[in-house]
Amino acid sequence: MTKILIVDDDAFMRRLLHQVLHQSGYEVIIATNGQEGINKIASENPDLVVMDQHMPNMNGDEALRILRADPNTRALPILIASATLESNDVEKLERAGATGFIPKPFQVKQLLPTIQQQLAHDT
Repeated sequence: MTKILIVDDDAFMRRLLHQVLHQSGYEVIIATNGQEGINKIASENPDLVVMDQHMPNMNGDEALRILRADPNTRALPILIASATLESNDVEKLERAGATGFIPKPFQVKQLLPTIQQQLAHDT
């Protein structure tokens, strides 16, 4: 079963993403901040990560840079989710290694194809 890690500090967003992804047949793992996400990636080996950009302690940008510096996670698909992504943010995150973006709030009809496309590129 394909395993997806959700990294988000917002409890509502975690529950919503978990519900949508679980109902779509994915195994879902949860982390509440960037550091916990990095730890879960090491222990759970997900196939894809959906990570919020704006989190306390370690934001998505910082976690992304750490993950891309590690040869074990360099190619892991990581989608950045945010309600406030502007073009300069997108460019910065793409340079840091984000493989895609999910706007918040998201539409399920947009979320699932984006995830499927990222997983298809990974195979």
